Amino acid sequence: MYDLLIQNGKIVDGSGEAVFVGDVAIKDGKIAAVGRFSPTEAEKIIDAEGLIVAPGFIDHHSHSDYSLLGPHRFDNKVEQGITTEIVGQCGGTLAPIRPQDLERAAGMFGLADDQVKFFSEKLGTFSQYVDYLETIDLGDNWAFNAGHGSIREFVLGYENRAPTAHELEEMKDHVRNAMEAGAVGLSTGLIYPPASYADTDELVALLKVVAEYGGNYTTHMRSEGDSIVEAVREALEIGERAGVPVNIAHFKLCGKNNWNKLGEILELIENAQNRGLKVRADMYPYLAGSAGLIDAIPNCFAAEGPERLVENLKNEDFRKRVWRELQTGSGFENLIEYCGFDGVKIFGAAITEELKGKSIAEIAEERSTQPFDTICDIIVENAGDVRAGYFMREEAQVARLFALPYVMGCTDGSIKSEFLPAGHPRDTGSFPQLIRKFVREKKIVSIEEAIHKLTYLPADMTGLKGKGLIEEGYDADIAIFDLETLTDHADYLYPEAKNEGMKYVIVNGSIAVQDDQFTGVFSGKVLRKR
Repeated sequence: MYDLLIQNGKIVDGSGEAVFVGDVAIKDGKIAAVGRFSPTEAEKIIDAEGLIVAPGFIDHHSHSDYSLLGPHRFDNKVEQGITTEIVGQCGGTLAPIRPQDLERAAGMFGLADDQVKFFSEKLGTFSQYVDYLETIDLGDNWAFNAGHGSIREFVLGYENRAPTAHELEEMKDHVRNAMEAGAVGLSTGLIYPPASYADTDELVALLKVVAEYGGNYTTHMRSEGDSIVEAVREALEIGERAGVPVNIAHFKLCGKNNWNKLGEILELIENAQNRGLKVRADMYPYLAGSAGLIDAIPNCFAAEGPERLVENLKNEDFRKRVWRELQTGSGFENLIEYCGFDGVKIFGAAITEELKGKSIAEIAEERSTQPFDTICDIIVENAGDVRAGYFMREEAQVARLFALPYVMGCTDGSIKSEFLPAGHPRDTGSFPQLIRKFVREKKIVSIEEAIHKLTYLPADMTGLKGKGLIEEGYDADIAIFDLETLTDHADYLYPEAKNEGMKYVIVNGSIAVQDDQFTGVFSGKVLRKR
């Protein structure tokens, strides 16, 4: 007797092969069989006639891990059809973390003293962190990267220099600890201090440890704008020298002046693939990215840490130095140049909540201040805790990227928490929008191609066994949706607006979503690669 039988569905199995009508039988959290079966053979029946039955979606680039520090919930992810998240992205992870850095985070996440003490005992090493994860109720499955930035900060702080030989060995030990704990690879965020102070050789040395465990390299590259060609070259060089597959995180070209570089970048990637390097990329469908407003300040001014930077921005002479660097400097991501002041919008602010949804240009006009001073003022007013949207992509380019056979889907977002609410619509609507926009409306890819990109490709890239296909013996992670009505409603002003058309989401054999609503079932698991 099967636990659950999904009948009469249009099965898109994740392999890229043509859709077919059939049944999926589930028992003990696994796909027991695919074919045709009698309703009498199962305890529970889902009639999926007319609906797509696909493997659960894999969010290849998730930041949900930081939400664990406060009260949190999973509905915005699983209601998209996501059954697995790959966390530890852009070089940032919860572990290892120094006590002083945890104390700094306490203010942002509202942690009491006893909570700081509790987390300091759980997050000292990566293995302790993963052990802690296994005690938490998860709404979906989690696999994880080691974070280069977190490791570098733990060993060197914010110092802008190369590690000593001893420090490099200590960093390698942290990477090895993470890989032994089951990490799928190492991530970097090379526009963010202190990771931006690392050179190529440092990254190669750490990734050679990752290679010993069959892991991969996923990178928020050193540039997605003016220096993107050089950044892609560096990422590919690192992969080839270290002997690891490479994933380009949230693949995009920022700024109109850089949109014409796509052909050169694709040629670099294809040449590397022809040399035998496994290269993938992930992306979300929105035209705006999201980062801290403080990330618009060139990273050369952040070497003393974010608190000191906020303090320095109170000084008029310091602001003038920053402005001169933004006008004449190079070697950093000039988000203001890419977007313009009208293309930088406030998505969330700890104190000045009334600014949400407004552009820097609008706020400057309201305040009768210069736009750059307005940025500095908002950062200072909120002690650095400001989330911004950076509008710097082109619609046609986004579609072209998703059509590439090696590009996967992601949210680049987080589960909701009391202190990290959905600040960008990608947190809530990325996967429904990828399907709605590029399959149903624009017909850029077929439904079979789209599901392959959202399921099998990320499972293959991360080496997660039993994920990404509807096949006998695989985990029963399944999304059931109406292709004709699947719709995302989240936007930049209402990023938590619900999707519709996701009829069921099954995580490890349990129904986690029914009729677009999270059921409150926590059947997710921690996925250790080793």
